[in-house]
Amino acid sequence: GSDWSLAENADSYQVRTLKVFTNAQSPTTSTSSTLASTTTDQATTTSATTTTTVIQTSSPTPAPSNASTGQPTPPPSTVSTPPPSENPTKQPTPNPTTQPTEQSTPNPTPQPTSPTPAPTNKPTNAPITAAPTPNPTPSPTPAPTEAAPSDSDSDPVKSLIPESNDYDLVYDLDIPVSPAYSNAKPLYSVDNHQQVSGFTRIAYYLELDNEYVWVSFDAFTTDASKIGVPCHNLGCGDGQTRTVIQQMVTNVNVESNVDGLSGTGLSGNVEFWPFNYHSANEKNIPSATSAWDHGDTVSLNQGTFGSMQVHINGGGNVGTVFAFNHFNDGVVSDLGIGNKPGNVAGLGPDWSFSQNAGSYSVRKMKVYVSDVPQDNTLESTISDADGYNLVYALDIPIKPVYATAPPAYTVDNSASIPDFSFTRVAYLLELDDKYVWVSMGTFTDDASQIGVPCMHPQCGDGHLRSVYNQLVANVNVVSNVDGLSGNGYLGNVEFWPYNYNAGNSKGIPGASSSVFDWGDSPEIGIGAFGSMQVHVNQGGNYQGTIFAFNRFNEGHSADLGIGNAPSSTFKDWSIAGNAGSYSVRTLKVFVK
Repeated sequence: GSDWSLAENADSYQVRTLKVFTNAQSPTTSTSSTLASTTTDQATTTSATTTTTVIQTSSPTPAPSNASTGQPTPPPSTVSTPPPSENPTKQPTPNPTTQPTEQSTPNPTPQPTSPTPAPTNKPTNAPITAAPTPNPTPSPTPAPTEAAPSDSDSDPVKSLIPESNDYDLVYDLDIPVSPAYSNAKPLYSVDNHQQVSGFTRIAYYLELDNEYVWVSFDAFTTDASKIGVPCHNLGCGDGQTRTVIQQMVTNVNVESNVDGLSGTGLSGNVEFWPFNYHSANEKNIPSATSAWDHGDTVSLNQGTFGSMQVHINGGGNVGTVFAFNHFNDGVVSDLGIGNKPGNVAGLGPDWSFSQNAGSYSVRKMKVYVSDVPQDNTLESTISDADGYNLVYALDIPIKPVYATAPPAYTVDNSASIPDFSFTRVAYLLELDDKYVWVSMGTFTDDASQIGVPCMHPQCGDGHLRSVYNQLVANVNVVSNVDGLSGNGYLGNVEFWPYNYNAGNSKGIPGASSSVFDWGDSPEIGIGAFGSMQVHVNQGGNYQGTIFAFNRFNEGHSADLGIGNAPSSTFKDWSIAGNAGSYSVRTLKVFVK
């Protein structure tokens, strides 16, 4: 008829905007929230216009779950996503591995059912509070005093964060209290992702009332569609697959008015996915535990809880930078800056199940990109490093267990380096205030073989364990350790995952057969002590060890050193067990 019923023609218009007006006298409010002020009416409007009751995807793996139920725990038959309850019920002690729950939803529509195990480290026999979450103590650092327009050139973040002036705005989002991103993608007020390409860094800015954080790092993807909220709707991401990013990031800079967060040149990791997750640290993130913290694990294609978290795991205060969780199912989401305080509800430091979004009036997230490289690295100061590409970066643990799991590289570009594409290999080891750079003609054409030669099957090429006991030529050394630096040395590498003896089976010049030095021999297939040593043996004023990293497979304190060790018997740092004496233990591997 004439009233357009059943026309089904909405997609024929590119612009579909509706505004509603009255002539009532009412206070004027800003359409964009800022750190300075946001009205209660705005927060209420955001929640009311975006909350949608949904049927939760059933899953054999849970979303993080200590939400209050107001009900006794039922048999293992059904599960649904709860709203927060004002009368939490003390739950019975769960089985260590499973605890199904049935909880009320705000829609009488029947929910799909499936048994769902609970997180293995879920608190037991403890009442769960769903009371409003108190805001952390305000910081004295001032916030922007004007609303952020869609034009990034007049973005107040540019005045607040100096680094942001090298970045372009991609997304701007006012986060709803109860997002339902399974049904529809986020309602970004700015979405420039189709106009963005060629970026090398990504940054996130989050405001929660009078607190803010900016975090930037080297890009984890070159696809701008994958740097927004990683929601379950296929309109998020590339439109074909759901975005899952669980990896290390480097050159992390943080600026915040929350105490303890700010720093530069840090090591971090991102946990972005639309699915459920559990607290096991399967990626071996440094300093993470089995708690809900900066080292959780995604349960691929199971559930719709959702995680958008950025963390620091090395170089500064370890833990969460920001977290936005539980954004798919129309329930109150989790939001936080820094590690969650103990007096706030939730499962752990990453704000999982805190359900506190409604406690903030301002909930603004912005995403930026930049093509300006970061040149504040040690290698940028070494002229011999020009033209080299980073393959691996590793924060060496004090007690590595590389027989059980491969190294947790903060950078691993080995899969993108074709065989036979490089002619030189270089290593950069930093131990506190000492460093050494050593480059050489390559000893292999396979980039998977130039990392730590550990015992785990995923080290090396995935088929055979790496063993290199051979000479290398055109060795250049740059170090702040006296006597090491020089060009054109003849050297040798001793890389293997096994035990070794002092016998100089290769006849390395100047080496001894009775001293552990630069001429040892591997005992193939025997033990798991491990050696990653580079030496020079002639062609300059120095002879001996350039660097050594030993004993990295079985959880003992590793051996680390630059130059010859101060021992007449173990010049290559064997059985030094000294890794714990260093605060900085960073190894990088390059090719050219």
